[in-house]
Amino acid sequence: MIGKYRVSLILISLCCCTLLAAQQKQSRDFYSDIVASNEIFNKALLEENKSKAKELYSQAADRYEKIISDSGIQNSGLYYNLGNCYLREGNIGKAILNYRRAMKLDDSNYDLRQNLNVARSRRVDKIEINTQEKIAHRIFFWHYLLSTKVKFIVASSAALLFLWVLIFSILGARVPAALPLSLVLVVVFSAFAASVLVDRYIDKNVKYGVIIADSTVARQGDGKNYDKSFKEPLHSGVEFKVLEQRRNWWHIELTNSKDTWIPSDAAEVI
Repeated sequence: MIGKYRVSLILISLCCCTLLAAQQKQSRDFYSDIVASNEIFNKALLEENKSKAKELYSQAADRYEKIISDSGIQNSGLYYNLGNCYLREGNIGKAILNYRRAMKLDDSNYDLRQNLNVARSRRVDKIEINTQEKIAHRIFFWHYLLSTKVKFIVASSAALLFLWVLIFSILGARVPAALPLSLVLVVVFSAFAASVLVDRYIDKNVKYGVIIADSTVARQGDGKNYDKSFKEPLHSGVEFKVLEQRRNWWHIELTNSKDTWIPSDAAEVI
């Protein structure tokens, strides 16, 4: 009985070691693939022939796509590199899509934000945001400009400072302008904490997407028999909020608050 138990333990240990070795080998393979993809991208940057450079960017993009699909890795850096490939290649829709995916994982990268703005400036469709959104951007500018990480740090710092002021006051120590300072800290904490909660809520409950097709006809319903929503088709790079899905159609809301329907194969969710 004891012998069988030992044999079982040995077999289990061998299986675990085999799985661990396989996992380590797979990790090394993915790392090698990332290094190779980066080398192709850097080679494209130095290539003077535009058509050759575009071909290299396409190769690098394909390799990054394969790494993401095969490994299941959700990494901001990978999406950022992929977005850079598509931007250089001239594929604005997929560039914006992958920049947005990178920002969803880490919105504190300044270069990422800059490249996203560059990609947006190259879109065919210039869709303005609605008036209410513009007003919100002006009043709550810090909510849109700062990353979630920075806002969390500010909220935490304000809460910590408030606690120190409260403790010193309870202990009888004199804190200059304790009441006004406490009120300011409470306001700062409330504003930035609320901003972080809004970011988290949107991240979990609201779906956004990007049109990746060169152009697609937007319609007033979920089928080709419905009338067109606009005179001109929507083009690659248009961003939207997903309202609902029916069969192979998405009901979407554009940044100007207009809603329409597009085929689901013309876009991807962030």
